[in-house]
Amino acid sequence: MLAFVPLALATTAIAVLWFVWDQRRVGRFGAPAAVQPADGWFERTLARYPAEVVGAAWDGTVGAGEVKAILTRWVLERTISAEVRTAGGAENLSLRLLLPRPSLRGYEEALAAGFFPSELGDSVDFSGLRDFHVERDRLPPDVAYRRDVDFFKVLSSQCFDPVGLIRAPLLAEAERLTAGTYSREDPSGRPGVFSIEFQEFLSGSAARNLRRLLVLGFLFPLVLMSEPSTMDFTALTFGLAFLVYLFTTKSAERLRQRPVLPISSLLRLSPVLAIPFLAPALAAAKVPMPGPFAFWLGVLSLGSIVSVVGLARAPGSREQVTARQELEAVREFLRREMVATGSVPDSRLPYVFAFDLEDLLRPGAGEAPGVFARYGGAAEWSRLIGPFALPFVTREMDCG
Repeated sequence: MLAFVPLALATTAIAVLWFVWDQRRVGRFGAPAAVQPADGWFERTLARYPAEVVGAAWDGTVGAGEVKAILTRWVLERTISAEVRTAGGAENLSLRLLLPRPSLRGYEEALAAGFFPSELGDSVDFSGLRDFHVERDRLPPDVAYRRDVDFFKVLSSQCFDPVGLIRAPLLAEAERLTAGTYSREDPSGRPGVFSIEFQEFLSGSAARNLRRLLVLGFLFPLVLMSEPSTMDFTALTFGLAFLVYLFTTKSAERLRQRPVLPISSLLRLSPVLAIPFLAPALAAAKVPMPGPFAFWLGVLSLGSIVSVVGLARAPGSREQVTARQELEAVREFLRREMVATGSVPDSRLPYVFAFDLEDLLRPGAGEAPGVFARYGGAAEWSRLIGPFALPFVTREMDCG
């Protein structure tokens, strides 16, 4: 399908020109925001907002760092207590909810419901939490081994994902922060008519929704293949194209998180241009591929180019991009302070997690005085709450 090669190059040129115009318009290719440190900078900047909202606004994503930030802030605010218990030579962190559940609202209520299921009460450790969710999601034997049961139901993945519980409402809060309309009295994630999963789908950008469709598009031909002579080569080609696309989307998402972006960084998206050349390369090598599959691969290649360029785009107005650049400057203040002092005060630890700076935590940092000295310091606290912040599989396949 040689016709798709020039079409793909033209699509790339149009997409890149649009990207440069759009991101230059909001100031993303300009110099970083001019913010200078001064006495009391922490109290006048970060301390005004919850750490998890700051972190989501800084990079436009929600991950384990935001969950760690919430748990750490909860300990500081005495929303929960934490105690290290040793059993069988292994350490296990036990959490206890200290406030009434109705006092928590928005994404905090959703996260607390996940960590403290009503069946377990107000005290839980990670082992008990994992066992609870695994047992809850386990398929009954009379279902798992019956032949008339839907095969995909038996193999469907299931996991407990704390990040997924807070992602959509927290991103909404982050958008309000960068727009200058944030208020702690207007909690995120108020109950709505849609599920959290559907809210997340609706709140996702067009590029992210296109990515979902393209993933299905790459996998769909594998279901239709029926000729053994072409199956191996076609499966290999679509599999290789799929891996190239996934690799490039990861690069695009990392670019999206950067509030200041040099134009040269777009070269990181260039691997996606290999996809439209796969079908012609196979044809030149006399490797058979049915025409419909080659045509579909060409269509996917065009969609992949548009998708990765869209994923690298930072959404929002010039004011919102400027706000993210200012957060980047404040993050740099915090990073320099940690490097210079080798420690971090308890009040700033949630922001260390939200800003993805926990690699700078040194063993013993923040030991005394401080709330987290009893856990061996900030670095040890980070290790202890790590299992709570990451998703874990509760049934069958990986949750990926």
